[in-house]
This record gives sequence, C-alpha cells and structure tokens, in this order.
Amino acid sequence: MSTLTPADGVDREAVFKALDKRFSYAVDGAWFSPAYQNGTWDGRVHLVRKARGNLLKLPGGLYDEACKILRAKGYELDETDARPAAPTGLRWYWTGYEPREYQREAVSAARASSGGVLNLAIRAGKTLIAALLVQNTGGRTLFVV
Repeated sequence: MSTLTPADGVDREAVFKALDKRFSYAVDGAWFSPAYQNGTWDGRVHLVRKARGNLLKLPGGLYDEACKILRAKGYELDETDARPAAPTGLRWYWTGYEPREYQREAVSAARASSGGVLNLAIRAGKTLIAALLVQNTGGRTLFVV
C-alpha cells in the first residue's frame, strides 16, 4: 500500500471522492447480497481507503495514476511512495520443464510483437510460456493466471 496526503488546506473528502470514483468498480450480482439489500454496502469494491489523520491508502500499483489524476485536478500532494524499488541486475534462470517447440515459437513470436493474446488449447502450457516471457524480458511484470 502507498499513501497520499493532501497538502494543507486541500479538502481531503474531495480528494477521496476523486480517487474513489476512478478506483472503484461495481460487483456483478451485488444485488443478491444481503449487505447490498439492507443498504450497508453499495455493491462496489473500493480500492482507496481513508486512513488515520489525513492519509489515503491505495494499492501501490495505482500510485502513479492517482498522483496524475490529482495533479490534473490541481491538487498539491505530500507524497510518500512506500513501494520497494524494482530490483536491478537480476538474471532469472529457467529450472523448469524443457519447453516444447511450439512453446519456444510462441515465446519468439511474443517477443517479436508489441503485444497480443496468447491463444492456446487447454493444458498447452500458457503459464509456462508466460513464465518464459517474464524470464526473457527481465522487467517488472504483473503475472495474472
């Protein structure tokens, strides 16, 4: 989690509302929840939280975008970026299964492109291919399976 502190004189509630509008989303089927039905939940997942004092907490991955949004609205911020720095100079070595030919071809094709979707059959090794891509790129990677 990272924290943002609205600068002195900035309306914390207005900052919270600006971020909450962008960083919350509706949950499908929320209307079936008793909490939604009795009015104790609005049916949304809220990623920004109010903390003690004048702090707002949000997932670290949203920090840069949150700062961008608030600056665009003219807010001044006292920033504390609690995210750890990305490791540099690390080299990942593959110790898993030897990839099949079509998996090596998929890695080569993905590296040659600027993006895309890996569309393979069930149990064809999509996770393995993604792990090989992570190893080959060496950058910060969000791995969602």
